[in-house]
Amino acid sequence: MTEQTPLSVVLSQEELFVILAYLKVKSLMGLDPRVLDDLSEKEIRLVMGVAERALIARGFLGRGGDQKMQLHPAILALVGACAAPEQSLIMTQARLQAFQENLFFHTARQMIVVHTIPLTAVHQFVMLEDKDGIAKAVLSALKLDDKPAPPCAEGYLPDEMVTMARDAAQEEGQDAAEDVLSQSELPTNTAREFAASLAMPIANTTLVALRHRPEQDLAEGFTILEGANGLWLLKPENNLNGHADKSIALRPVSTQEVVAELKALLEFMKENE
Repeated sequence: MTEQTPLSVVLSQEELFVILAYLKVKSLMGLDPRVLDDLSEKEIRLVMGVAERALIARGFLGRGGDQKMQLHPAILALVGACAAPEQSLIMTQARLQAFQENLFFHTARQMIVVHTIPLTAVHQFVMLEDKDGIAKAVLSALKLDDKPAPPCAEGYLPDEMVTMARDAAQEEGQDAAEDVLSQSELPTNTAREFAASLAMPIANTTLVALRHRPEQDLAEGFTILEGANGLWLLKPENNLNGHADKSIALRPVSTQEVVAELKALLEFMKENE
């Protein structure tokens, strides 16, 4: 970890619990505290003790001028930015025949950090140079070619119908999904194209931006469905067109439109900085 290279560190799940204890923080996005629930207090002390000694051996934890144990400044900055962020972007991606991937981008003061989980119970923290790095990392993970939007109009669906159509497509194929969607107000060609994407999915990615506030976090987000026949932007709309139920705005989009939506989401994060 030098000034010439971006800060980056890989920690075990147990080491991360120890660091959070030193930070006096109880939780962190992407870390499930329930993994310790099945351990006795004696076992927890043993596990945490081993992890604490590992941090000392790695130089991440040591005695300060007052002889008290303290975290290395780089660890304090990297994990601290994720433990108490000002803004966050959460990216959850599921690809065909691949494990779900979660990326957590956090900003705090001048720090911008991406937290990933490359392996089970292994956490990586990488400092990004600037907020443009967030967009670059997201677009790299999306792996989008230059695609035109599917040739159909946008529409709206009840939230539960999206789930029903997806399940029908996975279990019985495109025709079954189209039958479900035919019960909605979607234009016929939109229902056909969307059913085709649900039946032949390539990736499903959800992006949620958060502006953290003491009283309540402010959130914006959407889902990008990449099907063999094109891209779709799905965005929740409450009380849409006077409907009491939650609805989903369904829009066929091109790669360029996805990039524009991502930029708008990042602008939302930066408001009132």
